[in-house]
Amino acid sequence: MTSGKRRTTGPNEAERLLIEAAQQNRKRFADVYDEYFEIVYAYIARRVRRRGEVEDVTAEVFRKALENLPRFKWTGAPFASWLLRIASNVIADRAKRAAREANID
Repeated sequence: MTSGKRRTTGPNEAERLLIEAAQQNRKRFADVYDEYFEIVYAYIARRVRRRGEVEDVTAEVFRKALENLPRFKWTGAPFASWLLRIASNVIADRAKRAAREANID
């Protein structure tokens, strides 16, 4: 029995639909980028000092996200947490690389 009320999508459902659309059509990744850019940029800016590097890391995060999006599995956790994990890994990788280069010099 239905109550006649139309079912609305909640934040998790809307997020899931956005990600699934991008998985099916890479052009829709622009919507993902628009939705999450500020969160990712702010996260990186709090950890990386130079603006140019913040921009480079942000670009790398979204490149990696687009590259790996077909393998992303929806678990109900916020998609931003996946992006921030990528950002954390990129920052750590850059720090390790910089340390190795400093040791070589």
